Amino acid sequence: MAEQTHYQTLGIDQNASREMIDHAYKRLLIDAKEKLQDSPIFTEKAQNLKHAHQVLSNQALRQAYDNKLARERTQSYAVTQSDSFNAAEFFGGLIFSKAFLGSAVLVIILLVILPSGKDRVDNNAINKQLENEYSIRNQQMELARQREERFYSSQENSDDRAARDLERREAAEARRLEMEERRLALEEQREMDRLAREDRLLALKEEREARETEYEMERRKEREKSQEKYKKRQEELAAQRRSREFIRRTEQAGELQRDVNRLKSGY
Repeated sequence: MAEQTHYQTLGIDQNASREMIDHAYKRLLIDAKEKLQDSPIFTEKAQNLKHAHQVLSNQALRQAYDNKLARERTQSYAVTQSDSFNAAEFFGGLIFSKAFLGSAVLVIILLVILPSGKDRVDNNAINKQLENEYSIRNQQMELARQREERFYSSQENSDDRAARDLERREAAEARRLEMEERRLALEEQREMDRLAREDRLLALKEEREARETEYEMERRKEREKSQEKYKKRQEELAAQRRSREFIRRTEQAGELQRDVNRLKSGY
């Protein structure tokens, strides 16, 4: 019994779309869980469904699998044709070949015209002719088989090259994305470092301004104190000057009074 294909495993046609593949996989997996959950064959069933879904849901893997199925069908057909070859098919094919047609006409003429042509026909010649025809047909089949093998070999090589090209493109894209992520991470780190430096500079500036403000306030307080002392000193000096002026004027007034008194006493 031939092994089931992935399409037969999922119960879908070979031309099924990706949505049909996903739907069939989910449906069969749910059905297997409901019916075979406690059965020992559930694991094998689930693995077969999963493997079939993984292959058919990937475009590259599905293309390679389809090519493989086509080659297997062709090889199976060639083996079947070779195994089913018999004398009837061989002679039936020979009747329609040009080489055998001449031989058959010759044999018929000999059988009809000659009185005892059937006995006179050289069986060895006929066998030799048949062997030649069989050899020619085998050579043609071998050439066809070789051409077919070369065709599928070139097709397989083409598929392999396409798969390798796809892998290289995917690897290059992965490297590009990785480099892009590294570049973005580096830029982000640089931006974070720049912001951190700006924060440190701003903190230093604020600290310096705070120190300058504190120093300015202390200086202002000292100036106010000095001004207050100076003002008090000036007031004290002014009071002293007023006091001395008052004393001087009092003394002058006393002297004037004494002068007046002397002048009065002189008269």
